[in-house]
Amino acid sequence: MKVLVIGAYPSKENPAKGVFIEQQVESLRATGLSVDVLPIYGGRGKKKYIHAARQFHSMIRSASYDLIHAHHVYAGVIARTQWRVPVVVTHHGSEVIAEGALLRGLCKAITCLADGSISVSQEVADALNHPRVTVIPCGIDMDRFRPMPREQARAQLGLPSDRTYLLYTGDFDGVHRPMKRFDLIEDAHRILKLQFPNLEILNVQNQPNERMPLFINAANVLVLASECEGSPMVIKEAMACNLPVVSVDVGDVANVIAGTDNCYLCERTADDIADKCSMVLGRADARSDGRSHIEAYALNRIASRIIDVYEGCVAHMRASKALPA
Repeated sequence: MKVLVIGAYPSKENPAKGVFIEQQVESLRATGLSVDVLPIYGGRGKKKYIHAARQFHSMIRSASYDLIHAHHVYAGVIARTQWRVPVVVTHHGSEVIAEGALLRGLCKAITCLADGSISVSQEVADALNHPRVTVIPCGIDMDRFRPMPREQARAQLGLPSDRTYLLYTGDFDGVHRPMKRFDLIEDAHRILKLQFPNLEILNVQNQPNERMPLFINAANVLVLASECEGSPMVIKEAMACNLPVVSVDVGDVANVIAGTDNCYLCERTADDIADKCSMVLGRADARSDGRSHIEAYALNRIASRIIDVYEGCVAHMRASKALPA
């Protein structure tokens, strides 16, 4: 099977953007699948999609594909400008549940028009409310994200060993994102400083994915207070590194951290965030057992589930073409 993937992709300017798509592509290739990529680079504007649409039609004229996999709604629109090749669209979260009625309507429309749809969490699937939606979260590189001694990680990053760190990764490329609720984390930090004077916020933005395990292992606890998430990758990455997690109940976090030592759900208030973080920070060198809980999220296992969706869509289109008009 030959597949064309369309979506955001890492670049030198934005090394963290779309890295989960890149990793998924590599995991699909590792199964023997032939995968070409149409990367969508650029900022937050829509002009990049016009350029991508031109590239898309040039690519499908010059090569024969069995399936097109589009990540996010606008890539799905591009993919569906043709009907010869089946289309799978993956919805990653905020475009479906947080970006306004117009975009939500477009997400639902492209889901109806696609041959198959994937959502990264049940919450996103429920919002789409369509029978052809399959819930498959993005996978984690379990070889890259693994526990390492905190002192070693801090030494490689040049961080002092006598600090305590709350890890926050909500903003992107210097762009403040209010829905990530960094204000609550700052307020919780002020409360916690009374008990832990050496506490600091480790605010990590736009780092290459290969460096993220260092920041995760250097921290004492990951904190997430977002108003909206699909299936936040950093939660699973922290779990793979056995880093404790304190998070509001958003996206699929409750399911991911369920039953994990030193991982807590909290209310979306500074007081409760501080209270749950205090439970972790009060235990010297506390770690979680998260890695043993997320084996199902390994890249190779997720790739197998995605290929099942591909094969179902291709088989359905071939069967439809075989039917009499």
